[in-house]
Amino acid sequence: MRRPGCVLAVVAALLSLGLTACSGKPDPEPPPAVVEPQRGGTLRLGVVTPASLDPARATSTHELLLVDQLFDSLTRPSARTAEPLPSLAASWSASADLTTWDFRLRPGATFVNGRPITATDVKYSLDRVASPSTASSASDLLESVTGYAAVATGAATELSGVSAEAPDLVRVRLDRPQSTLPSMLGSPALGVVPREAVEAAGVPFAERPVGSGPFRLLSRDAQRLVLRPADPARAYVDEVEVMLFANEGASYDAFASGPLDWSVVPPGRATSAMGRELVQPYAAELFYGFNLRNPKYADVRFREAIVRAIDRDGIARRIYSGALQARTGFIVEGIPGYVDDPCGERCRLNRVRSRALLAEAFPDGVYPEVVLDHEDEPTQAAVAGDIRTELRGVGISVITRATSAAAYSALLASGQQEVFRLGWIAAYPEADAILGPLFESTSTSNLTGLRLPAVDASLAAALASADPAARVEHFRAAERAVLDAVPVIPLGHFETRTALKPRVRSLEAGVMGTFDATAVWLAAER
Repeated sequence: MRRPGCVLAVVAALLSLGLTACSGKPDPEPPPAVVEPQRGGTLRLGVVTPASLDPARATSTHELLLVDQLFDSLTRPSARTAEPLPSLAASWSASADLTTWDFRLRPGATFVNGRPITATDVKYSLDRVASPSTASSASDLLESVTGYAAVATGAATELSGVSAEAPDLVRVRLDRPQSTLPSMLGSPALGVVPREAVEAAGVPFAERPVGSGPFRLLSRDAQRLVLRPADPARAYVDEVEVMLFANEGASYDAFASGPLDWSVVPPGRATSAMGRELVQPYAAELFYGFNLRNPKYADVRFREAIVRAIDRDGIARRIYSGALQARTGFIVEGIPGYVDDPCGERCRLNRVRSRALLAEAFPDGVYPEVVLDHEDEPTQAAVAGDIRTELRGVGISVITRATSAAAYSALLASGQQEVFRLGWIAAYPEADAILGPLFESTSTSNLTGLRLPAVDASLAAALASADPAARVEHFRAAERAVLDAVPVIPLGHFETRTALKPRVRSLEAGVMGTFDATAVWLAAER
C-alpha cells in the first residue's frame, strides 16, 4: 500500500520542474571526437538553489542531481540501459523467492572523511528514510521491507527487515517478492550517510553534509558550492563549481553569457549559440485521470469517447512545443518495457467514433457534464482549455475547475476530484515505480480508484520473476490491462533539455534526469 503523500509530493515536484513549454531542437552535430579523455579543469554547473543537500530530503531534480554527486547508494542506474550497476554494493544475490536479498559492500568504501562504510551505516540510512521524523518523500520506496509499517506508524524505530550480517554484508528481507529491489536501492534519495555527522550538533547536515559519494563539499556560500573529488583517481575534473540561482531562467542566462558549462534549458527558451543541446527522455508523464468512484464516469464507453475526442499531438505541439512527447502508455521511454503506442486504436483521435460511443452509452442524447480539475497555473489552464474545447466539439458539456497548487493536493487527497490533471515521476527506472503506485488495488496513491485483479496479478508476477525478459512481459500485460479499462486520458511523456558548452565531454544523462560527474571530462578550448 502506498500512501497519498507519495503522489502528492510528485504533483508538487512536477510543478517545480518547469515542465511547461519550450522551443528549439537539439543540435544534430556531435562534438568533435577526441581519442583520450583529458584530466583537469573545473566543470561549472548551474542549478536552482537547493533547499537541502540531505539525500533523504532531496525532492527537486536539482537537489537529486547534487546529492547524486555527494552520496552513493547501494546501486546506481546505467545511463544507457537503466539496469542497476554496482555502487556501494559490489554485488548482490537473492533467495529463490526474491524476498531475501544480500548486498556485499565494495571493499575499501569510505565516507569522504576517510571513515570506512559498513553495513551498519547502510541500515542506519534506510531506517532514517523510513522514519516519520525524517519526513522523507522517499520513505514509500521501502514499503515492501519487513517492519516498514511499524516504523511508519511510530511503533518501531528500526526496520526489522534490514540487518548488518557482517561489516560488509547487508541483508534486506521483504514482505513480498520484489525483483526490482536492486534498481529501487539505486535512488539518490537512499544515499548512505554517517550517523555521527547527521546527529552532530552545530551546522545542520543538510547544509554541510559528509557524503559517501565521489565528491565532497569543499565550500559553500549563497552563490555557489564547490565540490572536489573525494578520490582524484575516480574523476577526470579537478573540481565542480556549482553556481546557485533563483530559477532555471537565471541559470540559463548565465550559461548563455559564458560562465557556465551546463544548465537546464528553461521553458520557452531557444538553444543558445554558446553551446549544444542535449534532449533526453525523462521518467515523467502527464495525463488526466477519471475518478472511477464517481458514478458519472462508470461507463467505459463514456470514458473512451472522451479519450477519442482529444488531440494529444496537438496539445503537445501547441502548448508544450517539444517538452512533451504525445504518448499513450505509462511505461516511459528509457525504462524496460516501453512500447511506443500500447493503447493503439482505443486511444486514437477519432471524433466520429467518439460520437458513436456517446450515442451507445446515452441513447437519450443527454450526456453527463464533465468537470476538469487542474492546478491554477497558466500551462495547465491552457491544457484544460484545449480539452474543454475538443469535448464540447463532440457535444459534451465541460466546465474547468482551477485550484491553487496547495489546495489541489488537498483536493486529490479528499477523493472529490472528477477528471483530474496528474503528473507522475518514477522514483527509479522500473515499470513498477509507475504502474504500482498508480494502479495497484491496494495503493492509496491510486487516485483513479481502478481495481483490476488482472493488473494486480501481472504486477505480482513481474515482481516475483527473476527473469528480466519475463518481468518486462508481465509489466506490459499490466499496462495493457490498465489501458483497456480506460481509467485515464493519456497525454504524453516529458523530455529534459540541457545545454552544454562544446568542451564538455562524456556527460551521459539517464532517464532519471541526473548524471555521473566523475565520467565528465573537459576538452582543451581552442
